[in-house]
Amino acid sequence: MATRVKTEPAAQPSNGQTAVVERPTPHRKHLGPVSFPELVWAHFLWQQEVHDEHILHGEAEHDFQRLLRDFEQAHGQIRNAYWCTREASAVAITEQRPYGLLGRLLQLHPRVKFHAATHWVTRDLPEVAGLLYRCEAMAAKFTELLRHGSQHIAMDWTLAIAGRLLGFADSPAARPAAEGDAVVESARSELDQVEEYYQRAGEATGRLVYFWGMMIGVAVLGVIGLAGASLLWWIGELNFHDSATQNLFASYSLGAVGAVVSVLSRMTSSRKGQFHVDFEVGRPPIRRVGSFRPLIGAVFALILYFALLGDLVQLGAESGSEEPLEYYAVLSFFAGFSERWVRGVLSPVAQLAGGDQPPADVPAERP
Repeated sequence: MATRVKTEPAAQPSNGQTAVVERPTPHRKHLGPVSFPELVWAHFLWQQEVHDEHILHGEAEHDFQRLLRDFEQAHGQIRNAYWCTREASAVAITEQRPYGLLGRLLQLHPRVKFHAATHWVTRDLPEVAGLLYRCEAMAAKFTELLRHGSQHIAMDWTLAIAGRLLGFADSPAARPAAEGDAVVESARSELDQVEEYYQRAGEATGRLVYFWGMMIGVAVLGVIGLAGASLLWWIGELNFHDSATQNLFASYSLGAVGAVVSVLSRMTSSRKGQFHVDFEVGRPPIRRVGSFRPLIGAVFALILYFALLGDLVQLGAESGSEEPLEYYAVLSFFAGFSERWVRGVLSPVAQLAGGDQPPADVPAERP
């Protein structure tokens, strides 16, 4: 970072006043990426230049603006920030849309990140430092797990709390101990409220991610079904007018549909605990687990179909009778809708294969 060098008085003018010659050192190019603490320090030097030396648009400002451009190029534009004036400390939120102009055209969600450099101003205030660290840790969760409006609300709320704590710590005059305790207690209580909001928003986000994971699973099942139909057609075994082919594809499709409807019905249920997603594992794992749910429903439906076809179980039909398409379609839907029900129906098959009798009270399945 550029520094300012002042020479000693160089000459005595005729009017008796001392002339001061100012020789600035040339700007040095910053090597490597600019970190947020470096940017905070540059901002602090700029504030000192303005307030202590009464210099506007000096070298420190030029250095700060240059580092700011490099920082925003790497991390995104600073959307909101709080800068201390007495110490080199600050918190800020950056927003960076991925893939530049392409990301704007595709309306991709921007990456919002919380930055903090507060150890200078809180070195003698351990409780304030602990709360600021909590702000930083919570903001990291918001970046990874929340999206869109809920993420912006949680981030801005956290920044406001951190800014109020920094404002108290950066005060030039000593504050009474009672006032410090009140500020700390208020910030802790408000952070608890942010945590509650995060839990609600995260649960809703997790459900949405799980739903789109199921849609991916349905699409994959469609591709698998299309590939299977194409293979049967290529070897000459595909006949859509054959009742067995119709029953097979109806069972395969409605098993997946039943699984999706089961999850959606539990998502919209008013009963607490009907559907729970551990959203803190991250979006990709939730999406991946959701994509398997239609596959499980389709597999259970196919197993039930073949068990009915082979007379291994009887469900309202006489042995050897040929049932219509609707019969297999309805049972396949229930096979995908309730894993507990289909396990109970197939328990005689498990006994026939040498398995044990399943317990009477099977716990409700979890996604």
